[in-house]
Amino acid sequence: ADDDMNSNSNSNSNDDNQAAVTVRKYHRIGDLVAASQKFIKDLKAHRKNDNNNQATNNNNNPRFFNDEAYQLLENYLNMSRRYKTVEVARRGHEFFLQIENELTLSRPYYDLVLNSYAACCGREKAVTAKAAKHFLLDHMIPAAVTNPSARPTSKSFNIAIYCWAKPSYHNGNHAMQLLKRMQEYHNESWQQSISNYDDNSSNDADDPTIGSMPNARSITGVIEALDDPSKLLSLLDEMNNKASTVRLDSIVFSTAIRAVS
Repeated sequence: ADDDMNSNSNSNSNDDNQAAVTVRKYHRIGDLVAASQKFIKDLKAHRKNDNNNQATNNNNNPRFFNDEAYQLLENYLNMSRRYKTVEVARRGHEFFLQIENELTLSRPYYDLVLNSYAACCGREKAVTAKAAKHFLLDHMIPAAVTNPSARPTSKSFNIAIYCWAKPSYHNGNHAMQLLKRMQEYHNESWQQSISNYDDNSSNDADDPTIGSMPNARSITGVIEALDDPSKLLSLLDEMNNKASTVRLDSIVFSTAIRAVS
């Protein structure tokens, strides 16, 4: 298996006690899955012995596990980009689900799963786009209720929206649904932040609305999915309304012009 991977060391230096993480680039799905299974086995063994404060090696450093998990998920993304197959993205998703309850995973970990599906949307769009939408709406958003660090941002929604960015009535409907949920989520989060502020129980660092509102890129992604000019114009009118928080730029309008021409 050593011939099928390149490895180099990468040491993060946020603090003196953080373990060095070996970054490995896997080229075969079998090797990556085997490494993932070994990681899960080591993680569970650590959990059984997490009261042993005498351990000093890297594999007993909790920060090590988070860093290693990120590197493995990043490998699934890179392999999804290389082979353009939904099977790799699914394997990464399965690995994520196995470690989610063992580690506190923040939004970038979730975005890696979304990006893995997005990476193979060109070849298997119908399957991967639905999987990305399901992961965001039915998994990531509910997870954020108990794990605020998992809150999706505009980037998370935009990844899912762009999975549908090819004109058809089917794709347009899915993209519009995601945009609608994005707006709803922003409004819900805004109301929650106001409530928390009134209770003197929140601060800017915990504000769930930061980075979660629709933006010009969100609108561009939906425009690229729509095949109905009337829906496109209606969307632009809605977003151009004074009450809208979205600022439409030249890219949005040029994309719209190409779509109707």
